[in-house]
Amino acid sequence: MKQVVYVDVLFAVNLILNYFLLLAVAGALRRKEKRLRLLAGAVLGAAYSLFIFFPQAGFLYTAVGKLLLSAAMVLTAYQWSGVRDALRLMAVFYLASALLGGAIFALWYFLSPPGLLVRNGVVYLDIPPVPLILAAAGFYILFTLVSRLFRHGGGRMYDLAIDCDGASARMRALLDTGNRLTDVLTGAP
Repeated sequence: MKQVVYVDVLFAVNLILNYFLLLAVAGALRRKEKRLRLLAGAVLGAAYSLFIFFPQAGFLYTAVGKLLLSAAMVLTAYQWSGVRDALRLMAVFYLASALLGGAIFALWYFLSPPGLLVRNGVVYLDIPPVPLILAAAGFYILFTLVSRLFRHGGGRMYDLAIDCDGASARMRALLDTGNRLTDVLTGAP
């Protein structure tokens, strides 16, 4: 039996899932990104999903093609802060993608809902938009909460700016009063 895939539903489902995925990554890393940038990254991912209608574009579904697309999504969605930050964003993006993909696969495997199709990593789910948005928002909330549980330290994080000889750097810094500092070799306070 063939399944009918509607272009508008395919685009909308992937737009919603990609948006909440990118929003979850921003939340997990405590990034204050503009919603329009996140939406632009989600639109890029949703547009990519439409290539399932073009089997001759098989390169796009190889590992290299998917890596290039995810890098383009991340670079579109988040403000550039250097290579190291981009790699960290990619790592968290892939972690969140794997968790979301695993949840979708579990739904498909255990419940086999009608209207769920997964092909070449593209999800097509023919359900009303409200449950889809609620499920995607639930994923965002859960992923953000879990990531906060695993964040290091109980101290406070601050934005730090260092200016020296005309050069400047900005970073996140953990407040340390010095009460727990120890000598590396002896362990003495």
